[in-house]
Amino acid sequence: MPDDKKKQCEDRKNLCRSLNKNINVTENPPQNKENTILFIGMSKIDIGKLIILNQLLKCTYKCIIGIDNKFYKNDNEFNNDIKKHSDYIKENLNTDIDKFINIPKTYLDNNELIKSYGKKIENFNGRWQQNPSKLGSIEWFNKSEYEYMWYIEDDVYCKNFDLFIDEYINMKNDIICKSANDMPNWYYGNWRIGDKAHGFTIYHLYVCRYSKQYSNNFCKFLKESKTASHHEIFVPYVLNYYHLNHTNLLAKHSKNVITNNDSGMNFYNISDNDVNKKNAEIFHPFKIKK
Repeated sequence: MPDDKKKQCEDRKNLCRSLNKNINVTENPPQNKENTILFIGMSKIDIGKLIILNQLLKCTYKCIIGIDNKFYKNDNEFNNDIKKHSDYIKENLNTDIDKFINIPKTYLDNNELIKSYGKKIENFNGRWQQNPSKLGSIEWFNKSEYEYMWYIEDDVYCKNFDLFIDEYINMKNDIICKSANDMPNWYYGNWRIGDKAHGFTIYHLYVCRYSKQYSNNFCKFLKESKTASHHEIFVPYVLNYYHLNHTNLLAKHSKNVITNNDSGMNFYNISDNDVNKKNAEIFHPFKIKK
C-alpha cells in the first residue's frame, strides 16, 4: 500500500477509536465445548455442501445450520432436498442420512433483518445484497447462550473441525479471522460504502470466531447507526470503535483460506485440486464441479 494511503487508513482508525467516550472492555472467558458453537451459513444444497456438512457432523462441538429462507422455508423443505441425495450420502459419505436431517437448524430472513436494522444492511451484505447469512448469524448468536461462535461459510472445507477449533482454545480475542491492511479497489470506488470513515482494514469472514462481547456491541451499534458498509470493513470498524481485540487465523490455517481478491484463485475439491492431497486443515473456496 502506498504511504499516503497507509497514513489515511491509520488516521481513519485513530479517529474511529477516539469517537467512543464510554469504553467498557471485559476479559472473555476461555473457549470450551460448552460455550462455543459452529454456525454454518447455508444456501442451496449440492454435493459440495453435503461433503462439508458431513465433516461438520464429525465434530464434537455443537453446531447449527443457518439456512437462507429464500432456498428453504422450513425443515420439511430442507429435509426433502437432503433425501434426494440419500444414495450419495449412504454410498459416498458412508453416513446415516438421519444425521443430516436431525442437525439443528435456524432460518434466516433478510426482510426481518431489514425491519430490525434498516435498508443500510444491503451495504453490509456485500455482493449478495439479499443474503442474510453473515448478519443473521451474528444476530442469532447474540440471542443465544453461547460465549463464542465460529462462523463457517458453506464453501469452507475442514478435515477435522475439532483439531482446527482446539488450536484457538486459549485465545480470548473478540474476533479471530484472516485480515489484510490493503484496502481493495471497491472501497475506493465507493461500492457498498455507507461512510468512507469505515475503511481502514479488511477482515475476511469466510471462517471466523466472534465473542459474545463483540456481538452485543455490534448489534447495538448497527441498530443505532445511520449507515453501514461492506461487512469486510464494517466488522473491524465496530471492533475498533469498542476497543475490542482481533487476532489472525494461524498461518497454517490462513494459507489455504483464499480470498476472492487473490489472483489465480482456484476452487479446492476432491479431484484435480484435491484437499486430501494437501498438507493443510482448512480450505476456502471448496466446490464440486458439475
